Amino acid sequence: MFIPHIKTNRFSGEEHRISPLSAEGECWRLVKKTPLGDKWKPAGSRQNILKVLIPGCIVLLCVLVQALPGQIKQAEFTSSVRPSESEVLATVAGKVITVQDFKERSEFTVRPDNFKSKETTLHNLILEKILALEAEHSRKFTLTSGMQANVEGIKEQEMRAQLYYKEAFEKIKLNPGEVNAAYALATREYEVEFYRLPNKNFAERARDVMKNSPDGSARLFREIEETLGKQPLHHVKYEDGDDDAIHNALFTEPVDTGSVIGPVQLSDGGFLVMKINKWVVHPRISSEEQQLHWSKVSDVLRNRKAAVRWREYQREVMKGKRLEFQKQAFEALSAWARANYFKQKKDDSLHIPFVIEGNIPERDRGSQLFLLEKKAWTMEDFRNLIRTHPLVYRTTALDSSNFRTQFKLAVIDLIRDYYLTKAAYKKKLEKSGEVKKTVNLWKDSFFSSCIQKSIIDSGLAKGMFRSDDQRGRSEYWNAQLDALQNKYAKSITVNHELLKSITLTKIDMIAMKPGFPYPLEVPQFPLLRISENLNYAGDSK
Repeated sequence: MFIPHIKTNRFSGEEHRISPLSAEGECWRLVKKTPLGDKWKPAGSRQNILKVLIPGCIVLLCVLVQALPGQIKQAEFTSSVRPSESEVLATVAGKVITVQDFKERSEFTVRPDNFKSKETTLHNLILEKILALEAEHSRKFTLTSGMQANVEGIKEQEMRAQLYYKEAFEKIKLNPGEVNAAYALATREYEVEFYRLPNKNFAERARDVMKNSPDGSARLFREIEETLGKQPLHHVKYEDGDDDAIHNALFTEPVDTGSVIGPVQLSDGGFLVMKINKWVVHPRISSEEQQLHWSKVSDVLRNRKAAVRWREYQREVMKGKRLEFQKQAFEALSAWARANYFKQKKDDSLHIPFVIEGNIPERDRGSQLFLLEKKAWTMEDFRNLIRTHPLVYRTTALDSSNFRTQFKLAVIDLIRDYYLTKAAYKKKLEKSGEVKKTVNLWKDSFFSSCIQKSIIDSGLAKGMFRSDDQRGRSEYWNAQLDALQNKYAKSITVNHELLKSITLTKIDMIAMKPGFPYPLEVPQFPLLRISENLNYAGDSK
């Protein structure tokens, strides 16, 4: 995560040389708040997700699931190759539900208890495909402009993920010697006392003392403790997604108990000193444990190297590009955004990215907001850009004192992604099998939602039930679903043996990707009908 070089231009506002900053391949997630500041970990992949456990629809506990930091999942199949039969759980007139789709839609979204059986779960996913097919085949149904913008934005987000995979992760090749060199140190777990220094001057003074008087390190650390207050201890493992500066300081070479390390500069520009209170080794005894540890070390090494390569790639993409804000227009927009952000945040406990809607005052839409590579961008241009890429703030700890700065950084991140998206289109990544799969998943969900509302509204308009007649509404809805199931029954197949082999968790959770414009991992689960009936004409039993 890089902080851009900012300088004030006395003629036309504020000018920025755009740095790579953090992109989808290298976003960060908040692990916990500490007196030293927020502790962050890389969260750059589709697999690095925040699972919010929701008993009774009340958020009680957050569990962060860390996969491989910075890794983007490789496409399971390309656009020209269908998934193998062993992966296909069901088909609906050409639309495929794979085992992966089934598990993600089941476990990454909330399902009421009466929708938790495997049969009911699959029944509803099939119904969603049926409704999507019906909507696609009818001229009456089109996605709303907002849904179309979301589909476009989700597609481009997945394209940037694939760009990361191809330009960074895929190109990292490890040799056994690299893994072997890190293997022993990776069994260590450190107990560390961290101190984030208040400013650069303090860090430079600390560095001078430690460089010129090694024996004064302990005294310096005591002074830091007295100045900043005693801090709680932290446990650091090799596989933790800590800042590269911390990881390199602890796991490049052995560090003794009592050592004072730093100041080290973090990727966010801050400075840290730390003292090693103790360390323990977790030996791997069995051959299975040793193999798992070897794989874990390989994963960490590859992802950290990929993150470095990704930053280098971004630097090349952004090289020489300048963003110059027009001060008056920017101040007006940031003030407007601040008011709307805090208004929306009251009803948004999950911090879904804030989207500036189309109600920017009409008189301001033609105003020039910034110059990008000497081309003028208006408020309207900016509004069109964020229709498919909601602004993402680097922190959820926003208040009136830091909002302007964070808003500016969010705009800079948006511009960075604009150029990364252009690079992805240049490589024709919209044709990637994984991109198409993701787009189709969300389109089916949106189409299904559209036609659900239309069916109910039509029945109400025809007098088939009254607005307050829940039983009548339910009977009408089920009758419509029966008719659609009969219509498509011959084109539906279910692999019942494969379904029996799948185990699902019954824990309610929402899976999110913090730091992404579209953070939900999958669409919400389609709660269409409580039924376990999976008898279709084309079943493979």
